[in-house]
Amino acid sequence: MRVVRVSEGAIDPSEPIDTGSAGTLLRRSYEYANDGTRSENAATIVNNQPEDLESAVFKFRMDADHVPYEVDAGELFQTVVEGSVATCYVRVVAPSYSITPVVITPQQGSGIEDTPKGLSMVRPSHPNPAGGEARVLFSLPREAPVLVEIFDVSGRRVRNLGAELRSPGTHSVSWDLRDERGSFVASGIYLWRIASGEAVLQSKCAVLR
Repeated sequence: MRVVRVSEGAIDPSEPIDTGSAGTLLRRSYEYANDGTRSENAATIVNNQPEDLESAVFKFRMDADHVPYEVDAGELFQTVVEGSVATCYVRVVAPSYSITPVVITPQQGSGIEDTPKGLSMVRPSHPNPAGGEARVLFSLPREAPVLVEIFDVSGRRVRNLGAELRSPGTHSVSWDLRDERGSFVASGIYLWRIASGEAVLQSKCAVLR
């Protein structure tokens, strides 16, 4: 892994950063192949050094058909499109002895789809990323049946959290990050789907182990 410092927008190579043997002090990994074929990805930088890395830069190679992109942490400060690939540069702060995740997705405003039927999101998936449990809050204007499910980015249903008749008002639903077999899911990006009749809400959840 090549690591550089950036100061006021310029590369500052004056003091090399020791990444340790086989990257034990500083390492970066991507959830999926960083090859320009995906519209969603996640990356993690592990900083086991005694000093903060004030301007770590992730380079995501994304599918250009889904530009513009947004990130849930740090700053997406440049996107370069070449043919079918969009290279997105994301600057983040990696504190000492920390794990810093970054999720990149197509820009969709808040990332939550509200509908004119009255089903609305009160609070999207949180905490995000999640390590032990994830939760959403939604509201209903009137009594209605609601189905809550979890999907992975390939569209496969991971967990059915149940369908029940819910009263008007705000409701909270939690997910213990397990699949239908009771096993913990792998790190990655998942999608809440909350449906009531034709009304559907969605919220992204990043799981980090």
